[in-house]
Amino acid sequence: MKLPDIGSNNRHGVMAVGVLAGAVGSAVTGLLLVSAAWAALSLLIGRFPFRVTRSDGILLLSASLYSLIGVCLMLVNLETGTTDGGRLASKAVPLLMFLTVWLLLPRLRASSAGLLQAFISGASICGLLALPPAIWQSGYLGIRAEGFAGNALPFALICCLFGVISLLNITSADIWRRTLGWCGFIASLACLFLSGSRGLLPVPFAGLCVFALFFRSAIGRYWNLQGLILSIVVIAALSVSAIYNAGRLEALYGMAMGAAREESLSSRLLLWNHAWSLFCDRPFLGYGIQNRLSRIAETGLTYSHFHNGYLTVLVDSGIFGLVSLLLLLASPVIIALRAPSDNARRHRIFAAVALSSTYAFGGLTNFIFGHDIYDSVFLWGAIVIAASVPRSPENPFWPYRQEE
Repeated sequence: MKLPDIGSNNRHGVMAVGVLAGAVGSAVTGLLLVSAAWAALSLLIGRFPFRVTRSDGILLLSASLYSLIGVCLMLVNLETGTTDGGRLASKAVPLLMFLTVWLLLPRLRASSAGLLQAFISGASICGLLALPPAIWQSGYLGIRAEGFAGNALPFALICCLFGVISLLNITSADIWRRTLGWCGFIASLACLFLSGSRGLLPVPFAGLCVFALFFRSAIGRYWNLQGLILSIVVIAALSVSAIYNAGRLEALYGMAMGAAREESLSSRLLLWNHAWSLFCDRPFLGYGIQNRLSRIAETGLTYSHFHNGYLTVLVDSGIFGLVSLLLLLASPVIIALRAPSDNARRHRIFAAVALSSTYAFGGLTNFIFGHDIYDSVFLWGAIVIAASVPRSPENPFWPYRQEE
């Protein structure tokens, strides 16, 4: 029996990220670690050479910088808090996971054809597989939908991100792929409503507007009866999913109209004020990720982060950590914009903007990195975007190898 070649494995692997993310959650992290381990073994036995391109260096540098700054500032802050070895290791290992880009990029570079399209196809399936458990959890169990992510927040981000990327299927000439794109977007949007995550609600609607600007011809074909029917389906799906979280949406509307703050907002304001005062005390070195819980406990609350990704990293790693975080968030967009022009250029730019902006906007009310699903989904997306940039005279391989 002939085993699949490396190109098929790469395409199936990146497609599985979208397929599994919403329905299985941490399976995406397992896929990342197993793929990195297999890539390391393949490099050792010479199955493919270690070669990356000049544009890949942007992601390699930013991911390494974010990882190493976090670890270094943990060590710098050993004297300010816990010295428990187990706790230190549990905080350092997730940071070191960002170094898997050094293994996965050459692996995907060994056969990068069709990677971006496979990733986009998987994104459409994400919401379709996640919606049934989301309906069951919200409608039957009466809880905020979390799929099998273990938490409503990463579930919401996953569905939000892959729902927006799913829109790229609408540009296809094949009607089945266009249908898949719309269904994936609508299903992901319904999952977002069922999760009750209000902080991400503007993102898919903004994504749809940006998509309409990027691909006006793809949207233009729906100014007809077919588009009217599609609009009715979208409105109906959103209305039904919103009903299950009417209480949280009403609370948000009430606060906008000047009503008393709900408990969750009051807690976040307390966390933000405390985080800012901590940052002002140690603006450059922070307190180390291992000491975050003890600093939060000073407020009398038991959260695992400051419910703002930027304030969280400022407390953890100071200004150096924030700069490395912003560079990492921006790296997919920088890579996509600097890439040589090819047939996938606009798709790559839109996917990069969707990835970076979803994380950047979500970080205003929640964490950005520090959860295995958040970290692995971002890494997969950034690696696929980088690896899909074609090699060219302007984007040569490194180390350079004379072509025969």
